[in-house]
Amino acid sequence: MSSRIAAPYHSDAEKQNSQQDSWESRVKGHLNRFKRYPGDARQRARTGIAVVTFTVDAAGKVVASSLTGSSGTRSLDREAVAVLDRAQPLPKPPVERLKGGVYNVTMPINFDLTELSRS
Repeated sequence: MSSRIAAPYHSDAEKQNSQQDSWESRVKGHLNRFKRYPGDARQRARTGIAVVTFTVDAAGKVVASSLTGSSGTRSLDREAVAVLDRAQPLPKPPVERLKGGVYNVTMPINFDLTELSRS
């Protein structure tokens, strides 16, 4: 009997999840630099989380996007989708995550008035 132990079958799964988390964190940071808090939402003290689903290609270009979860405020929802176009190109996704040359992502876009006071 050998003292060697084989690597688990899915031993790279943790690394891939870490890469995905890291990429998504970079994308969120990138989007936050381009995100604009709509004036009407700011005046009415509206906050919320809009959820967007988008498809990004290997170069970081958003090739499709849609709102998949409403924040409850139309102007915040519109901005969540608009920021995807304004912030292009996004950081390039991990090559391992591409399927057919693209990567599908669902991501929350947070609108919080306390973020405005920190910037």
